[in-house]
Amino acid sequence: MKKVLCIIFVCLDLMIWTGCASNKNLEGNWQTVALIKEDIAQTICVSNIQFVPDGKGFLAKGHAGVNLYNADIKVKGKTFRGSCLINTGFQGKYDAMEFEDMFFTVLTNAEYYKIENDVLYLYAPSKNMEMKFQRK
Repeated sequence: MKKVLCIIFVCLDLMIWTGCASNKNLEGNWQTVALIKEDIAQTICVSNIQFVPDGKGFLAKGHAGVNLYNADIKVKGKTFRGSCLINTGFQGKYDAMEFEDMFFTVLTNAEYYKIENDVLYLYAPSKNMEMKFQRK
């Protein structure tokens, strides 16, 4: 019985640490390098995202072209869920506001992500959109 319990605890421990390690790679600062809507690359504004662990997931914060923002992010495996988005509410030029709207759409509608070679990809298939970020 002791052997079975030990094996169970080792497996649970491995699952917990494996899950944490896979999400830990999101931490840090990322610079926006592309936003794609309906397979068309959009003009981007200088923008970024920083993922900070908050005990329940991540706090995403940064600059979206015009406004500063914060959002709650939950990640499980490769699934990604953004919610509770708040921003400073300033108005800017039309193009910058249009970009920011798309940025926030992807952030709050992304369903999954991947990281390859220090490039983060957020995918929002329901909106036919994706964003790419380069680690700073």
